Amino acid sequence: MKLTNSIKIALASSLIAAPMAILAAPPAAFDAYTIDGAGTITSGTAGCSSLGVNEAGFAQEQCVISGKTYIHTILDDQAGFIDENWIEMGGAMGGISDKQTLVETSGTETFSATSKLNTGGFMPMGQMGIMTDNVMVSLQQGITDTGAQQFSAGFDFKHGMNMVGMDGYNGKFADLTLTSSAGDTTYTSGFKFENFSIEGATVGDLAKAAADQGTRIDQSGTLNDPGASIVQDFSISERSGRYTTEAGSAGTGTITWAAGDLIVNTLLGQEITGAGAFGLHDFANETQGTGTGVDSQTSSAAASFYTPAYTSGADPFAAF
Repeated sequence: MKLTNSIKIALASSLIAAPMAILAAPPAAFDAYTIDGAGTITSGTAGCSSLGVNEAGFAQEQCVISGKTYIHTILDDQAGFIDENWIEMGGAMGGISDKQTLVETSGTETFSATSKLNTGGFMPMGQMGIMTDNVMVSLQQGITDTGAQQFSAGFDFKHGMNMVGMDGYNGKFADLTLTSSAGDTTYTSGFKFENFSIEGATVGDLAKAAADQGTRIDQSGTLNDPGASIVQDFSISERSGRYTTEAGSAGTGTITWAAGDLIVNTLLGQEITGAGAFGLHDFANETQGTGTGVDSQTSSAAASFYTPAYTSGADPFAAF
């Protein structure tokens, strides 16, 4: 696919290469405006008045919201590129809250990218907010082809910081999701990563900090190709730290873990018409070096896999 506007390419590339830029909610909602065929923008935000700049898809206005004054700027080329930002006037910390989107379609192919960034006084304070937009950096990109290739790929990244602290310490998080599919959904894959880390813990409080931080990972792949008479499924999941806060056991009690241990769950299934089926399920405690599993030569169906019976707390491998 060819992106015809070189400026758009440069701006879209900056979405990936912007580790120092950061996001949170603006003083008012993004996208609360209308634009007519001539490119004249009309604000839909209360408390805003034009500064006299409104021409050909570009507008700038002054807004007074909750006693604070902001400059609100909108750029919309009506061809798939939008940049909207807020700047607080007279604030002690300064900063900018910005949302940038790019959508371009060529034939059956579509490229999309969105960034939400926040700096200075717009940085969120005291909340981890990993499953919300209350983060410092949010980047999403996607490519789809609805034609003969039937291809799609997605990228979603969030990063933020807890400025107040957990148990008295600053913390930061990263959240990454990758997805792809090809060949009319014959092949699909997914990768999900989430990490919390604590900074500045003293020696006396290392155990408390360890309980606050941790990592969880889910990775999966599925190949379902009836034409080739083959089905394959694979998944591996890991949990540690804050995601295994309760001690527990699996199976008949032979596999145990203490709070904070790294535990791993692996599934592998394959079925080939005329050749048979194979299934494997392994559960392991990587911290203690113990594990168990069951191999099956008769079925690759997920229902036939060995399933740990968790004897304490909820399933640590629940989807997130």
